[in-house]
Amino acid sequence: MASKYDKRKLQDLIRASNGQMDQALGVVVEEMRNEIVESFGTSPAGRTYRRGRKTHTASQAGFPPNVDTGQLKASIRARRMGGLRTLHLKYRIEDGVTWGIYMELGTPSGKIKKRPFVRPVFEAWGQGGKALKRLRELLGEVFS
Repeated sequence: MASKYDKRKLQDLIRASNGQMDQALGVVVEEMRNEIVESFGTSPAGRTYRRGRKTHTASQAGFPPNVDTGQLKASIRARRMGGLRTLHLKYRIEDGVTWGIYMELGTPSGKIKKRPFVRPVFEAWGQGGKALKRLRELLGEVFS
């Protein structure tokens, strides 16, 4: 059962910020997206194999994927899902390819091992407090 909480203070803060909260959140989400994209190709080398005329060196399992065709990396987008009218500031970071989820989580069969590129960034920004710190930097006295 989901717990109930009073959202009025947050909604008041969103209203009082005159769009600054939405802009700041957009900046944070875009910075997270950039960090995800920059993680591609930073992993230790895994298996090297040929596919047609192209040779690819995969990343080691457990690390972000190395770039092969570049489609997954190029498809990572940050998108605004809500807005000030509804007082629900929602953003989404997503990829635009069908196999992105398999790179992140691996396949049920285990043929493709996990190569997380989204979760580590979300964990660093959430649990590490990086998102809250960055929002405070961007919003100044509005957020205090």
